[in-house]
Amino acid sequence: MKKLLLLSITMLGLTVSYSQTNIYHQFPDSNAIWNVTYGGYQAECAKYSYFLTTDTMVNSYTYKKIYQQKSNYPNDPWTSGCDWCCPSPAIIYYAGALREDIVAKKVFYLPVSASSDTLLYDFNLAVGDPVPLSINNWCPALQVGSIDSVLIGTSYRKRWNMADPNINCVSTTSSVIEGIGNTFGLLERFDFFEQGGYLDCFSQNNQSLYPTYSPNSGCTLVSGIEELVQVGFTVSPNPLSYQTTIQFESILDNATLSLYNSFGQKVKEITNINDQTIILTRDNLTNGLYYAHLTQDNYAVTIQLIFAD
Repeated sequence: MKKLLLLSITMLGLTVSYSQTNIYHQFPDSNAIWNVTYGGYQAECAKYSYFLTTDTMVNSYTYKKIYQQKSNYPNDPWTSGCDWCCPSPAIIYYAGALREDIVAKKVFYLPVSASSDTLLYDFNLAVGDPVPLSINNWCPALQVGSIDSVLIGTSYRKRWNMADPNINCVSTTSSVIEGIGNTFGLLERFDFFEQGGYLDCFSQNNQSLYPTYSPNSGCTLVSGIEELVQVGFTVSPNPLSYQTTIQFESILDNATLSLYNSFGQKVKEITNINDQTIILTRDNLTNGLYYAHLTQDNYAVTIQLIFAD
């Protein structure tokens, strides 16, 4: 009798799990955060947050804009790895846009300054299917090794586990979870060879869902950026050789834009900005990395710019 009861409970659990994973869990379109740590051998060490903002329309498709809040960390000269002691000032910049085809169960990514998108996630793949080449997959040999389910919050979701059977170009692979994406990061590669990303936390609607469930708190952004959620911007071109245009989604009111070089020295300043568009000219500044810091009342945003010939 006990064995029969145990079998019944097990079958019930499997039935519940199957019914939950049989439902397609859509990708978030608002109030979601992906926190990522990027490191490894001779890596550009960083911790950053992806988050979604307003809509944008390109080629009759509606996308959700992605911004990234990022702090860089120095390399350890003894190990060529990352030294997590000393983060740089946080940088915020536009990272592209996402759209989802719910019927096709696919998510597409529109890179910065691009006019057409590329496939980011295909939630129709079966075991043994090759993973399409894209920004998050550079390995032609990568395929779906297995499919299972994982408890996310209070329900189970499908999980696709990547594999490179012959280890042609991948040493460590990630998984893709329905409604969340890559366990190495939203836009990061599926493989980890000497360096790569790792998804530290995913939250939606102020609830942490991955890797652990916390119904009363969401992921903590790398730095406070609440104002940017309401005030989005785009920068084009970047890198720039002569000038770039910074376009805000609302009109600025007596704002100030200060430009700093990589040594923290202020090299240019524009004051009394009362427009929606800022045209920033390079003048005689040398090639390199610069930070444009815009302030307006209690609102501040820092934009990374690259000057190159």
